[in-house]
Amino acid sequence: MGNYKGYSGKDNNGAEKQIVDVVYMVCEHGHNYRDCQPQLVPIYGESNGYFSNKTAPTGAIDLSLELIEQYDKVAYEPVYAQKQDTEKTLVSLMGEGDGVFNNGHTYVAIDVAAAKEGALAFGIADSSKSNRAVGYSYNVKIEGDKLIVFFDEYFISATYGAYVVNDRNGFPGSAPSHPATGSSYAFNLPAGYGDTVYLYFHIEGGIKWYDSANIIGWKEVGRETLTRDYDGEAALVITDADGNTVFSGMVAAGTVSPLVDGLAAGVYSYVISGDDFDDVTGEVTVESDKTATIDAKITIIGADE
Repeated sequence: MGNYKGYSGKDNNGAEKQIVDVVYMVCEHGHNYRDCQPQLVPIYGESNGYFSNKTAPTGAIDLSLELIEQYDKVAYEPVYAQKQDTEKTLVSLMGEGDGVFNNGHTYVAIDVAAAKEGALAFGIADSSKSNRAVGYSYNVKIEGDKLIVFFDEYFISATYGAYVVNDRNGFPGSAPSHPATGSSYAFNLPAGYGDTVYLYFHIEGGIKWYDSANIIGWKEVGRETLTRDYDGEAALVITDADGNTVFSGMVAAGTVSPLVDGLAAGVYSYVISGDDFDDVTGEVTVESDKTATIDAKITIIGADE
């Protein structure tokens, strides 16, 4: 005797069939058990006349897996320490061609052509004979008939004003009004101005600014959510209705066809797992001579960048 599984044979109708199993007892003559002789009888893919037997497994499962990593692109800016000079009155730091009047009030010469071409920087100092620099500056540019005083991005607060004259000897004897509190202000140019004008810049009550050389932290200023292909694999386990494993292995994103074949018709359960996401479970129904598909899209939340 031998095992006929895996061989072909002919059923009672003479049709060629695949042998899928065997039985071990048939009755060749009569109906008395004593007439029954043990022998192997092939079970084909359908009834062979003795009984109806099982169908050969013909179904399959494909895999369509999408693994997407979602992450946030975060923009940061430095947080600077604050600095301030609390002197009641601050003026321009003098340079070559600049001057002083009225006991510590200073003026600076503005090259009109240069100020129209780009910004000019001037230091800030206390209103004293020593003209002590405070370590911060302001800028000047000319647009049309306006002389614009402005500060850089490190400016916090100040209250300031200015006189702009053609003649360095033409400043009034008193300080200007202080209409400006923001980071820039436009002052009128004098009528008939020439190649040079003179600016008397005046801060009342001190100034505050950020120290660009002293970063004390970072702050979030923007966040954008992005996606990309996940650089990794997932573990996949497929079991039949009896809990038997029909597939177990690591899979990458993409399509696999077939992932596993030769399956009997029925309902199959699957679990997709990974280190970076929660288990994904589901079921797929396999039919004879047909292919079912596990279609899964998994989003993995990645770290901020």
